[in-house]
Amino acid sequence: ERKKLENRLLQSERLATIGKMAARIAHEIRNPLSSISLNTELLEDEVQAFESEDTGEARGLIRAISEEVDRLTQLTEEYLQFSRLPRSQFAVGSVNEVLEDLLDFLGPELQRKQIDLKLELADEMPEIYLDRLQLRQALLNMIRNAQEAMRHGGVLKIATRVPDDETVQIEISDTGEGIPPENVEKIFDPFYTTKDVGTGLGLPMSQQIISDHRGTIVCQSVPNEGTTFLITLPKRINLGENTFG
Repeated sequence: ERKKLENRLLQSERLATIGKMAARIAHEIRNPLSSISLNTELLEDEVQAFESEDTGEARGLIRAISEEVDRLTQLTEEYLQFSRLPRSQFAVGSVNEVLEDLLDFLGPELQRKQIDLKLELADEMPEIYLDRLQLRQALLNMIRNAQEAMRHGGVLKIATRVPDDETVQIEISDTGEGIPPENVEKIFDPFYTTKDVGTGLGLPMSQQIISDHRGTIVCQSVPNEGTTFLITLPKRINLGENTFG
């Protein structure tokens, strides 16, 4: 138990240092990005004024610039979000309700991407102490990760269960491209990503949130078959001198 606490502390300190670095970089990049975006809009207005000229190529270049600026802006926002991860505020809540609310929000997006959702929520799911917003963010990151692994559609399975008197579990499975065995241990490392676009901060952020809840995440994956994340959360949370639950 002491070893787990030491590892959790080391991971928290590491993420805090990375968060500060990410925030500084994001702030430095965000100002010039805003300037580029504004000047691109002004340039587009200027090009549109040449009604008698063929400006198709110029407008295409402007659109390309705008799309890249938007992509970089999104990345900087992810860095800032990672650096501002607040301390969890625990209250009694339902894991099932967090998932149902999140999946109502994601439903149309899953349909557009031809992803079939299979939801299996435990009937006798007890309420536990959790930070609703933080847990929602962690699950959102993991579900989005599963979506991106199923580029041509697939099946997303989300289940909850109560394995014993002390814990509850959330299982998130996809039928995506899977993760090579040598990379499974790396997926929670900050900035590690195999995607063409992304910060590599989504899963480390999720792991940190689950760790703050005194829980664990275990990943199992088979290349070309899919990936399963198993989240285990305690019903009671011991935070120093205070025990909740």
